[in-house]
Amino acid sequence: MFLSFDSIKSFEKNNPFIQCLQRIHGTIQINKMFRLYTRELKLKKQLIMSLAKVIEVLAEGKTIEQAVENSIKDASKSVEDIKHAYVKDFQAIVENNQVVKYRVNTKITFVVHN
Repeated sequence: MFLSFDSIKSFEKNNPFIQCLQRIHGTIQINKMFRLYTRELKLKKQLIMSLAKVIEVLAEGKTIEQAVENSIKDASKSVEDIKHAYVKDFQAIVENNQVVKYRVNTKITFVVHN
């Protein structure tokens, strides 16, 4: 919730600290400083709040690390601003009693931009 103009005026009237500053430095200057400060708080609050999404990607590779890198590379083709990758599960694919490749199920977190 953002501060409205009325709530700022009410705060200015009822706050003894603001009233003291107004007497010392002048009402107009303090009111301008206070409004700039509240505007800055609003902007910071808007920047802090962002939306992140998580998708699951299956990928394969010769090693587990390569499989994770492949999952991130595949996901980056369709989404941007990937922040985290969490390996939920991994498997070893075996042929003729030999591990031939690894498969990972990776949860990838990315930020959604407006």
